[in-house]
Amino acid sequence: MLLSELKSHGYLDETLIIFTSDNGIPFPLAKTNLYEPGMGEPMLVSSPVHTDRWGQISEALTSITDIVPTVLDWFSVPYPKSLPELTGKSMLPLLKTEPSTGKIVVKSYILQVSEVVTYNLGKKVL
Repeated sequence: MLLSELKSHGYLDETLIIFTSDNGIPFPLAKTNLYEPGMGEPMLVSSPVHTDRWGQISEALTSITDIVPTVLDWFSVPYPKSLPELTGKSMLPLLKTEPSTGKIVVKSYILQVSEVVTYNLGKKVL
């Protein structure tokens, strides 16, 4: 339905389409974890400019954090250096060629959580 609406209004040949979805509720070893069930999120990216890989499946590791860099790349908008670094990478290169196997580069960040303190009958509980 969405594609037919884009086509009927003349926008299909100039629209980058990105589809993703949640992968379910957070069962143990599933969502919110880096086990296979937690990484099984669907991600579809289709570009009218990059037609060589239409209909192909990529084994590249992607994430929703890659959406903003992809859209910025699509519109050729540079990300301001004055803002915090984006953790994602543009997915547009994946539409040209499949990345070589054998080496996966994953950025890792440690998030520091402030101490959560509650008091139970006058005793400090962490």
